[in-house]
Amino acid sequence: MVSRRLTFDPPTQRARFPFAIAFPPEDAVGHFVLGLAAAMNDLNLLNSLLWPPEDVDRDDFTEPERGALIRMLLAVVWEAHLLVASASKLPAVSEFLDAVAHAYPSGKRFSGQELVGFLSGAAGATAPAVRNVLRAARNATFHYPRVTNKALSAALRDFDGAEGQLVRGEHMPSVRATFADEVLLHLALRGVEPPGEEGIAGLFSALGATVVAIIHLAQVATDLWLDQRGDVTVEAIDETPAP
Repeated sequence: MVSRRLTFDPPTQRARFPFAIAFPPEDAVGHFVLGLAAAMNDLNLLNSLLWPPEDVDRDDFTEPERGALIRMLLAVVWEAHLLVASASKLPAVSEFLDAVAHAYPSGKRFSGQELVGFLSGAAGATAPAVRNVLRAARNATFHYPRVTNKALSAALRDFDGAEGQLVRGEHMPSVRATFADEVLLHLALRGVEPPGEEGIAGLFSALGATVVAIIHLAQVATDLWLDQRGDVTVEAIDETPAP
């Protein structure tokens, strides 16, 4: 698996704005920016849990728990792709995406247009070769397999001869059905091509680039949108502890 550590600095600025001006109820581009910003928040959170910054000592997740977080990460990337693929059919959103790509800083690993391609399905984890894995991960995360589901039956056949586990402590919150985590992650990754470690490595390499694309583009899109709306007040955040 490819680790994608992000740098999490304490916030130093806060932008305040009237919701009615920044996000009019019927504005398609505002809807799009809101959805993209939500995906950025979710991916930042999942990245901080899976691959914490170097100075954070966090290694308290079991492998099945990490598997659940990975399913969530794959699912969020798929949902972000659906958002971009659908919204970009609207002329106003397509024009805004072009402006975001143009505003993206030069000299980075990818250009703004390339990052848009990662989200629209032209490359990265949303490209046709791997997008079915994202779709399966979303379905296994937010739509638990239905009874008599054929894909679930096929996944369970792969566990023939394996051992499942259920762990618990003295109180209810400590229970963990690790066998369910293992099956659902396997269900999500059964479509990886080629099968095995090579395919998994390729998937997570593409996934890492796509996660970066979503986070970076969402940041540029949010800044650009708020700049265009006006009536935004930016203030410094004072993190100095009170005496």
